[in-house]
Amino acid sequence: MFQSKKTKWRTLENTAKIFPATSGKRDERVFRFACVLKEDIQEELLQEALNRALEEFPLFLCVLRKGLFWNYLEESDLRPIVRMEYRPPCSAIYVRDQKNLLFEVTYYKKRINFETYHALTDGTGALNFLKVLIFYYLKLSHPETIKGSVSQIISSNVEDMIEDGFSKYYGSGEITEEIPLYKAHQFPYRRREHGRLKLIEGLVPSRDLIQAARERNTTVTVLLTAVYLCAIAKDMSRRQKKKPVALMIPVNLRNFFPSDSMRNFFGWIDVGYDFGTQSNELEDVIAYVAEFFQRELTPERIGARMDSLVQFEKNPLVRILPLEMKLIFMQLGARFRSVGEDTAIFSNIGRIKMTEECTPYLDYFEFYTTTPTIELCMCSFEDNMTLSFTSAFVTNRVEENFFGMLEELGVNARMTAGGDPEVEKEHFPDLSKENSSHDIWYRLFTFSCLAVVVLSCILDFLLTPDIFWSGYVLGGILTAWILTTVGYRKRRNLLKNAVWQMVLIGIGLFLWDYATGFYGWSLDFGFPFLVLGCLATITVIIICFGFNSAEYMIYMIITCLFGFLPLILFLVGIVQLKIPAVICAGISFLTLSALCLFQWTAVKNELAKKFHL
Repeated sequence: MFQSKKTKWRTLENTAKIFPATSGKRDERVFRFACVLKEDIQEELLQEALNRALEEFPLFLCVLRKGLFWNYLEESDLRPIVRMEYRPPCSAIYVRDQKNLLFEVTYYKKRINFETYHALTDGTGALNFLKVLIFYYLKLSHPETIKGSVSQIISSNVEDMIEDGFSKYYGSGEITEEIPLYKAHQFPYRRREHGRLKLIEGLVPSRDLIQAARERNTTVTVLLTAVYLCAIAKDMSRRQKKKPVALMIPVNLRNFFPSDSMRNFFGWIDVGYDFGTQSNELEDVIAYVAEFFQRELTPERIGARMDSLVQFEKNPLVRILPLEMKLIFMQLGARFRSVGEDTAIFSNIGRIKMTEECTPYLDYFEFYTTTPTIELCMCSFEDNMTLSFTSAFVTNRVEENFFGMLEELGVNARMTAGGDPEVEKEHFPDLSKENSSHDIWYRLFTFSCLAVVVLSCILDFLLTPDIFWSGYVLGGILTAWILTTVGYRKRRNLLKNAVWQMVLIGIGLFLWDYATGFYGWSLDFGFPFLVLGCLATITVIIICFGFNSAEYMIYMIITCLFGFLPLILFLVGIVQLKIPAVICAGISFLTLSALCLFQWTAVKNELAKKFHL
C-alpha cells in the first residue's frame, strides 16, 4: 500500500485543452499519418523500430488524467505493441477512465500507420515521430544501405520537445483590424450512421498541380483552397449562397515563432467567400484567397489569434471553474462553432522530406483525420501528392466536384480509397465482420429493469390500487440501475468506481430514509460504515492490483475527507449517534496521517497535478 512513485506530468497546451471535452462518436479527435513502402512490412522489425523511436520521443509515453481544474498528461510505464491493422482508420484511442497510451502503431501489407489522439501532439509532432519510426525500420531492414543517424531526421532534445509554445510566445500578437468571423453555410446532407468515418483519397502528380498553379500565378495551397471553396459552392442552391462558404485552415505556429516543440502548437485561420455576392469564377476566387492569405498569414495577425485563445484560458474566472463545468462550456462552444463559423476544414501538411538513402524504399505518405463535417488533408512526398477527404456525410458530392475540377485543370487523380472497391480492398483489410455491439448485456439489463417496473405498475394498478407498493419497486430498480450504470461506465477505473459508488449509495440511503419518515439511520449508521467500507475496498484493490501511489492517492484522500463528514454533522447536532461518527473520523484521520507521513512527496505531487490552475 505504501509503494511510492513520483511521476512526471505536464499540462495540456492551450489548443489541446478542448479535445478531451469534445471528443466522442461524432469526432474522436484522432488523426493518422501513414507511409506506404515499396515492400511488405515485417512486424518484428517494426516493433524494434518503435522501441527505438520512443527513446527519441519519451514525452509520447503518457496517459491523460483529470484534475480538479484541467486535464493533464502523466508519464506511464505502458509500452505500445505493434499489430496488424485491426479496426477502421482513426478509431477511438482516448477512452475516459482508462489509462491507455494516446497513440498506436499498426501496419497492413506495405503501409505503416501511426494514429494519435490530438491532445498528445499536433501534425508536426506526429509526422516527425513517423519519420523517425520509418528511419529506424529501414535501418533495421536494410542495414547495408541506411548508414546515417536519426539526427538527420530530427535534432531536437527532450527539453525543446516538451516546450509549451503558447506560454513562450504569448503576448506577441497585434490586432490592427478585426479578425474575420462568419455565419457560414452548413451542409444539409444526411449523416452516416454511428459517426463512422468516410474516406475518399486520391494521389495526384505534384508536378501537374504545381504547373496548374504556376499557370494561374499562384501557389498550390491557394489553388487547392479556391478549388475546395468552388467544389462546395457547386452543390449549393441560390438560397444557400446567401451565407458564405468558410474553410477552417489549421496553421503551424512554428512557421511564425521558432520552436522545436513536439506538443500541440498550432492555430488556425478562417477564410470565407460569399458566392452570393461575389464572382463564382475560379480565377476570382483564387485572387481573393491569395489576398486573404497575404493579409492574415503574418506573425502579428497569427499572434493576435493565439493571444485571444490564451487570454481566455488565463482568465481568473475561467481558471477557478471546476473541470466538469469547463467541460460543459467547452462542449457548448465547440458545438456552436461547428454549426456556425465554418463550413469545412482544409489541413495542409505540405511537403514531406526524408533522407536520400531512405527515399528509394518509400512510395507515398497519407494523412487524414476524423471530422464532424468534411475535411480535406493534403501532404506530398517526391512527386506523389495525397489528397484525402474524410466526411461525416453519406453523399460524395463535394469530393466528386473537387476531383472533377482538378481534372478540368489537367490534374488527374489515382483513387486509393472511396473509389474502386477492388482498389480499396487492396488498401485496407476487410473489417466488415467487426462487431460493435460490445454493450449488449448492459442494454438487456436496462430493458429488464424497465420490464420489471412496468409489470409492477400493472399489477399494482389491477390488484392493489389503494397501495402504491410499485413506487418502492421503482425506487429499488432505479437505484440498482443507477449503481450498475455508473459501475459499467467507470469499470475501467476501479478506484474511481469505488468512490462514485460510495457517493451514490450515500445519496440513495439518505433519500430512502427521507422517503420513509427520516429516522436518521442513513446518517447515523449508513454513511459512516459506507466510508469505512470504501476505504477497505480501495485498500483491497491497491493490494490486489499493486497500484502505485500516483494511481490511488487522490481517491484515498477524497474518501478520507468524506470520513470527517459524520463527525462534523454530529458536532452541529444533525447526527445523534456519536460512536459511528467518531470511529469513522478517527480511521479516516489515521489513514490520511499515514499517507502524509510516509508518502508526503507523493501526496504533494498528486495535489499539484489535480489542483493546477
